[in-house]
Amino acid sequence: MKSKAFLVVVLFLMWSVVSGWYFICKIKQACPSSNSELPTTAHILYDKGSATPKLQPTFSDFKVKLLSQLSDSNAWALEIIGLYDEDEVSDSATENLGVARAVGARELFREVPDGEVELSSRLLNFTADSNKLDAVRFRVLVRNDNVTETSFGAYIYYEGVIAKDTVPAKIEAYLTKLVKEERESLIEIVGYTDDTGGEQENFELGLERATALGDLLSELGFATERLIISSKGQNEPIADNSTEEGRAKNRRLMLIIKR
Repeated sequence: MKSKAFLVVVLFLMWSVVSGWYFICKIKQACPSSNSELPTTAHILYDKGSATPKLQPTFSDFKVKLLSQLSDSNAWALEIIGLYDEDEVSDSATENLGVARAVGARELFREVPDGEVELSSRLLNFTADSNKLDAVRFRVLVRNDNVTETSFGAYIYYEGVIAKDTVPAKIEAYLTKLVKEERESLIEIVGYTDDTGGEQENFELGLERATALGDLLSELGFATERLIISSKGQNEPIADNSTEEGRAKNRRLMLIIKR
């Protein structure tokens, strides 16, 4: 009887741990970050608190491959993300250690024009015993006449309502990449229009376009429950509606990726 009681207690403890993990990580999406989430092979390392990059033996090959991607005909841009832990004591004059790391890493890619580089930072909890940190990320961003990928998501430009049989190849390629890379993220799709027509009509048109893009993402394999669809219609223009070029920029879909 004692052994059965002991087994019941063990099973209850195991259930408590697993259910707690599931609630925090899967439902609340609040798993703590750690170095276990980082690539096992780092091309650049940093001392704790330092913004000075230390190149590893793999860096040269990594740089060649990255520059090769940037030379692709799709008109790419390079995003450099500096990572930092709020517990680090920085040796940099720059207030944000992540930004300082991104700036230092940018110097390693002087071949890339300033207009094709974006710098940002991200807070990450490194493990307490980490002295050599894998604290920079590089992303090759899509930039073409249909897609402008950004640090928060992307702008998509398309005349009319997107359907699977009419979607341009450049948009489909980006969405396929998005489904593969952001499977665990939430994606908000916001539809915008120019100011031609009435405000209510434009709100409904923006919503129709956003819904159609969400349907296409779902068909490509993205979970419907991870999509948030909304519209702002003709509000919040980013260009002058008095010109055709400006109206074309305002007719857009904005994707906000919530990682």
